This record gives sequence, C-alpha cells and structure tokens, in this order.
Amino acid sequence: MAITDEMTQVYQRRYYEMVTKNLVDRRVRFSLILMDMNEFKVINDTRGHGVGDQVLKAVGQAMRQTLRVSDIAARIGGDEFAVVLTGESEEGTRQVMEKLREAVGAIRVETPGAAPPRVWASFGYAMSDEGDWAAVSAAADRRLYEDKRRSKKSPI
Repeated sequence: MAITDEMTQVYQRRYYEMVTKNLVDRRVRFSLILMDMNEFKVINDTRGHGVGDQVLKAVGQAMRQTLRVSDIAARIGGDEFAVVLTGESEEGTRQVMEKLREAVGAIRVETPGAAPPRVWASFGYAMSDEGDWAAVSAAADRRLYEDKRRSKKSPI
C-alpha cells in the first residue's frame, strides 16, 4: 500500500489516520494543523487543471521544505491538508502554522499569457489535550473555517 500522495509527495489520508490513531491510543501529546486552499476551484476553472496540479505540487514542496522530518504532512482531500506535530507547544504550533501560511503564499506558478494565480490557504489548529480525537479534529476544523471567514477574496 502506498503511503505517499503521488501528486504532492506528502502522505496520503490513510497514513495520516493511522498515525493519529496510534498517537491517540498511546496518549501522546500532539497538535493538529488543518489547511484548506482558498479559491482553488477558481484556479482549476479559470486556469485549467494542469495549473491546479502545479499548485498542488508546489504546496507539497512548500510543506516538505517548511516542516521537520518528524512532522506528518498529509493530503486529506482534493485541496485539503493536515499536519501532525509532536513535541510542540501551542505557541510553537501557531508559529509552524504561520510559516506554512507564508510558504504557501509565496508560491508562484507560471502560466503562459497570464499572471500567476494567487495561491493562499486558510488554517486551523488544535492541541490533543483539547479532548478526544473527535473534539481535537472539530476544534481545528472550527478554527479553519473562522480563518476562512476572515480571509479576503482572491483576485485571479
């Protein structure tokens, strides 16, 4: 069974779920960061799926370059990603999240005859001590959608 997403070269959802279940079962303290690409459908619809694929590849590269080897980065949906950090404080988790935000925001995908599309994402995080797995995941998801609501529309 392949554990790496072919497009982004980060882990697949199945591996992410196995890792998080193991951490929960062993009661290891961890933090969860969720990331959702903003206006990704607009990129696919206006620039084509080839450009969308280039964006996803660049996001995977940005994640791999930003995170530690011990961190788990996974593509959990079409344009949705998760990061699991162990041994990180809440402040450290927020710092990692902001580094990811900057790395994703710096992505430039060249498109013939047009300006590069703006690549940006919304984020949410939670700490494992916020409750059981369902509560941790829900807290990160809630913060992600709060961040999305605060975000401005992207001019493409």
